[in-house]
Amino acid sequence: VDAIGGGPPAGGGGGGGGGAVLLSKSTAAQNTALHFACAAGHAEVARFLLGKNAPVNEPNGYNNTALHLASMAERRSEATVLELLKHGAATTIRNNRGASALHFAVQATTCDLQGPTLDDRMAVLRHLLEEGGNPNAQDDDGTTALHIVAVRSPRRVLQLLVDYGANIHARDGKGRTPKELVQLDHALQTQPPVKKPGSCRGSSRRSVHSRGRGPAELLEMVEILEELEADGVGGGPAATAAFGTVSEEKVSSHK
Repeated sequence: VDAIGGGPPAGGGGGGGGGAVLLSKSTAAQNTALHFACAAGHAEVARFLLGKNAPVNEPNGYNNTALHLASMAERRSEATVLELLKHGAATTIRNNRGASALHFAVQATTCDLQGPTLDDRMAVLRHLLEEGGNPNAQDDDGTTALHIVAVRSPRRVLQLLVDYGANIHARDGKGRTPKELVQLDHALQTQPPVKKPGSCRGSSRRSVHSRGRGPAELLEMVEILEELEADGVGGGPAATAAFGTVSEEKVSSHK
């Protein structure tokens, strides 16, 4: 599982003393038993380990905590995340790439759902947001959760983030807002193929962001974001109270 690898946390271990076995890191990725249990979605095993004082915020070699891995587990992700949060898991710890558990949870909503449904994924996201996850946190590339969602996830995920204060004007490390990323994808998918010298065929330029979202869906997302902008929505946490009604109206109208 690539997520067991992957990327400094803002905080270290938390839970005190679990014994040599609980702290043992047997792989190059420096995963503890709790990391393995949470990556596999074994909520009962996680509960047992936490009951034995396994450090809930212990980072692995990539500074992923158990919460990072549980947030995108392929099975029973919500139950495992709830168990970790109950035992004090921190939602703001960042890994080696600057990503929080919220980034992982949002990324999971872009995947082909072979086990968890979108509702399951959104439940995990909601729990993290309710427990202090920052919807405007940026990874080392300046990417926020909304940058990921705008180009890859279903519209309902966008609504959830906006309701919790996600800033639609946030700029990534290249200065792009979520809307500008979607517009870029739309342009890449709709421009004519470029002919290579000496070739009869044009090479199509495919989006590197959207993962299957077609031009019509991308254009629809641009319209949603523009309508939110026009209504003054998306100024960050201070505007959270205004987000619910407006975002629900706008996003629902495009379902």
